[in-house]
Amino acid sequence: MMPAERINDCELPRRVAGHDTVRRLCHLSTQVIDVVQDVLSLDKEVADGDLHNIVLVLCRHHGWETRQAVDHCRTMVQDWTDSFVVLQRSLPAVRAELDLSDTEWARLCRYAGALRACMRGNHDWCGESPRYAPDAGQGRPYVGYLEGLARAYELPGSELPRDRGGR
Repeated sequence: MMPAERINDCELPRRVAGHDTVRRLCHLSTQVIDVVQDVLSLDKEVADGDLHNIVLVLCRHHGWETRQAVDHCRTMVQDWTDSFVVLQRSLPAVRAELDLSDTEWARLCRYAGALRACMRGNHDWCGESPRYAPDAGQGRPYVGYLEGLARAYELPGSELPRDRGGR
């Protein structure tokens, strides 16, 4: 069980947690969190001699400059974020397919909202924490909704509808 499940009272029954859509939501959120951490900790990890950062791995593997690798990471995060939003909007079909009770449906909604909040919160925390940025709090204005990740990365096509209800 993830801490977000326990905190948000959204532990899912196995038949729900094992559904392909739910598993994909969890996988996408993990991918976003991992890559965002690597991008935002790049300078610190380079200074520490840590070569296990996705940006550095992409540079070595493809022969790219840092900017190209970061841009590729931004594209991956954008694609995963877009996919997450689409999958989250498809959850009513999962409810119908699995014939979820009202309680199970409420837990699934909280679970998806918790994953969403973890992605957004990870970005915000990494951008503000001295652990990732020695200049914490400087020039990091995009604290808020998950869709704001695209704007935080200055990506084209970041005009996604804001979903304030966690759906």
